[in-house]
Amino acid sequence: MNRSAPPFAWALLISLGVIWGSSFLFTGIAVKELPPTTVVGLRLALAAALVWIIAQAIGARPPRLKTPDGRRLWKFAAAAAVTSNIAPFLLISWGQQHIPSALSGLLMAPMPLMALALSHFLVSGEQMTKGRFIGFAIGFGGVVYLIGTEAVAQLGRGDTLALIAQLGTLMAAFCYAISSIVLKRAEAPDALGISVIILAIAAVVTIPMGMIAGGADVTTASWLTLLAITSLGIGSTALAQLMMLKIIQLAGPPFLSLVNYQVPLWAVVFGVAFLGETLPGSFWIALALILAGIAVAQVAGRKPRKLTIQ
Repeated sequence: MNRSAPPFAWALLISLGVIWGSSFLFTGIAVKELPPTTVVGLRLALAAALVWIIAQAIGARPPRLKTPDGRRLWKFAAAAAVTSNIAPFLLISWGQQHIPSALSGLLMAPMPLMALALSHFLVSGEQMTKGRFIGFAIGFGGVVYLIGTEAVAQLGRGDTLALIAQLGTLMAAFCYAISSIVLKRAEAPDALGISVIILAIAAVVTIPMGMIAGGADVTTASWLTLLAITSLGIGSTALAQLMMLKIIQLAGPPFLSLVNYQVPLWAVVFGVAFLGETLPGSFWIALALILAGIAVAQVAGRKPRKLTIQ
């Protein structure tokens, strides 16, 4: 726990966990009527428009291409657009056509462990320690246990698509881990300004995909599907982005990482309560192992406090 974090930061953190956890519920609703490409394109279009309006209102400006540093940040923004929005949103949306939203949420839980492994090679000062490795091994064991037991059951039923969907969703978590490294190395002075670029690039890429590859008539979608897409765009993407920036400002990135404990739990709550989903028998054991691994790795990653004698 971060005892120095103000109460408002805790309120934002819990709210962010609920919002991100609910995104799997809304995605599960939306892909029942519309293709994943259409859902993602509309989601990012709404998010990009809202964040751009807010950035204009408060005077945040994206970096300019005329300067060397501006061109560097645009490159990082393009990489982040792919790894934090385009690829994971498409993978998760496609995957939820074949697996429950609760299971999809659980498969996001290993993301901080993946980021930990990547940081060892790509981020200075973030080398893997013995404690971190133990945490990584515990969490990875949970993923193997979940995928392995489900693979046996699914292959026994001839349900190879469900297994592929699980692996694709796990790849989405890996994309998020890469994105965290990309954003960390970008060192953008104006986080909101670069967020505008990231969402704009993602929207420009996915909107044509939704129109061409999806080929769906949005006007025939039910009000529930349209409400789900609106919630994904405004809440789970745009509002969540602003909340994330505020949490980092108030309490720092390590405090923000605590949200990873909440997302799979809320995904389970929403999936079971509103979609009537049933969970595999290996679910809770795998969840316990993954969260334990994150906890061990996080504790091991903390720098010991220096004792002072007065």
